[in-house]
Amino acid sequence: MLSTTKKIAHFSLLLVVGIIAMTCGESPDVIPNGQPGPGTPPMTEISDEDRMKVLDEAGKFVELLGDLKSELAQQTLVQWLQTRPEFKEAGISDDDVWASFQDGRLAIFIPKWDVVEEEGGRMPLPQASSAINGEGSATSGRTQGMPQTSTATFFYGLGKIFTDYRHTLKDLFTKSNTSYKVELKDASIENLKAVKDLGIFYIQTHGGTALPEKKQGNGVFGLWTTNPVTPENEKLYRVDHNAARVLYMYALHDLYKPVWHYAITRRFVDEYMTFAENALQYIDGCNGGTLNAIPFRDKIMEKAANGKATYLGWTTPMVQSEGEETSRYFFDRLLGAHDKGIPTESPVQRPFDVAAIVKDLKRTGLGVTWRGGSLTSHTTVDSKAILTPSIEYLTIQDYDSKLFVKGFFGEEPGIVTVDGVAVPVEWTEEVLICQLPDTGPGSSGEVIVSVRGNKSNPVPLSEWNIPLNVSMDQLGMTTEAILYLRVRGDVHSYRSTPGESPRRPLGDSLILEYENALGWSFAKGSAGTYSVGGQSNITCPLGQCESTEKQTIVLKNGKLPYLEAASGMGFAAYYKWSKDKKKLIVSLDVNITDVGVEYESTMTCPGIPPSKVGKSFVTTMGIHNLLDPLSRLEFILDDKFTITSGNKSRSLGGPPAECRGTVQTEFKAQWSTSAAAFPANKDTEARIGQ
Repeated sequence: MLSTTKKIAHFSLLLVVGIIAMTCGESPDVIPNGQPGPGTPPMTEISDEDRMKVLDEAGKFVELLGDLKSELAQQTLVQWLQTRPEFKEAGISDDDVWASFQDGRLAIFIPKWDVVEEEGGRMPLPQASSAINGEGSATSGRTQGMPQTSTATFFYGLGKIFTDYRHTLKDLFTKSNTSYKVELKDASIENLKAVKDLGIFYIQTHGGTALPEKKQGNGVFGLWTTNPVTPENEKLYRVDHNAARVLYMYALHDLYKPVWHYAITRRFVDEYMTFAENALQYIDGCNGGTLNAIPFRDKIMEKAANGKATYLGWTTPMVQSEGEETSRYFFDRLLGAHDKGIPTESPVQRPFDVAAIVKDLKRTGLGVTWRGGSLTSHTTVDSKAILTPSIEYLTIQDYDSKLFVKGFFGEEPGIVTVDGVAVPVEWTEEVLICQLPDTGPGSSGEVIVSVRGNKSNPVPLSEWNIPLNVSMDQLGMTTEAILYLRVRGDVHSYRSTPGESPRRPLGDSLILEYENALGWSFAKGSAGTYSVGGQSNITCPLGQCESTEKQTIVLKNGKLPYLEAASGMGFAAYYKWSKDKKKLIVSLDVNITDVGVEYESTMTCPGIPPSKVGKSFVTTMGIHNLLDPLSRLEFILDDKFTITSGNKSRSLGGPPAECRGTVQTEFKAQWSTSAAAFPANKDTEARIGQ
């Protein structure tokens, strides 16, 4: 019995003979003619006329076979090509049929992937995006580089039977906070030759591979152009043909019948095209991510400055319906445009890098083909491949006004603004350290990172000024402080990867020296006033006598300086955020120095005149709840990030007194509502709440 392969080959040969036999009596314009016998010698020289003729005959033969999508049809075409003396070899590569002329020029036949058969005839598939060409799987490791120029050109090589959706992709750039200027151009040989120092290269066209001389892994990949194969163009592009910079490609264009156009190769790229460092190269066509397209991929990436580029591609043939949705999703997530025409996250999310988005495509059902392939990425960029900076979250060391910005920002230093004010920044790719003003403009507000006009998502550094009244009563001697505590923080929820559920705000994660058990000092600009006064009287019976001690606090009030640490005249205040950043845990230490005290002691006994002793001295009074966790305050944030009003009181035991048991101390605190300045709102990415 014949094997399956032999059966196909045997049947294919019969089919070729059958087609020729059926049509030999018909008009010679309908079918290929001039079939050589087995002994026909190859054509050592091929004129333009002979080449045009055999290409035309090959095209007619393909039409007799149908859409060329079946293995049988492809094997039949290969066998027919092998009978022609103009070709030295032919074969199948990545579901494309190819043939090599005797002089080395290549021709590739692209099946009608974008046409489906239905009753009543052929119909095009739904409009869609194209695919992009790259390596089989997304590379791992760090990837954080932004194209070094803001130039972007989107090329289109297909005909009217296809949908040009580049305008939709261009709109995403218009909606984004970036400076990229997108040009739309035809994918002509002349326009492609003019590509110089391009930051974003996108092309929606046919792609096909060939494997001449059966060199596995060293195939040829071609990109279809708008230039048709004509006698005039044969002369015009002869030099490029002879240098293997272009090849012939047979594919669908304006009608259901395919036509011959020129396609560019890696040699064309090498000769004419250059790209910016960290360029993004998006090839929207079939088979750009296959093994046989690797030489093309490596060459186009090599043509970026310093060989730094990111390349995307599909691993199989694809159709527009797969490409359109994928490309729109890809650019939307790369730019953070939040286009309502594609699936959006709720709440919306910030921009992400290429590798993260390609990985996320599978979650959404995008980036895959009906043939089992996928959209893949390959990069030589040393950091994350991005189009715009992106902020993950903020952390602040409040007293020192040192802001830490976590995200990805690229290698090139840019600027950081807080409420529109540029602030000094120490630049790294993943963490920016900014020095803010202690108070006033730029000390809080919307934080934006910009690189060459490409802006990140805005993240608010919110601020609260909390009115707090605290008092301590020790047997009638009172200390009262009216404080205004100033604190800043990032309370917006965030995503670390695309599509994940928003995470609650994360506090103090970037401040590695965070070791203070009390927390962080409130911001400079915190202030207070104080007042002390009152009198204590203690009367104790001593046998038949009675002892009276009276202490009178000399009234005193004034401003209370804010200190980083509790020492000397003033107050210190510390805070910690709860893990979900919905609560502030506050500790206080108030010191009032040089408080005057008038002391008087009187002893009264029967039959003896009263004796009095008096003196004046100074002491320190205050409110100390640092070491008593039960006395610490808890400020609660509501869903609008407002600190709600509250109060707390606590009786504290003191040292024993000879005649009154233990000395009682009453601590009281009351705070007012404090709305956030620059709160997270509905436009803040990944916000949880209203």
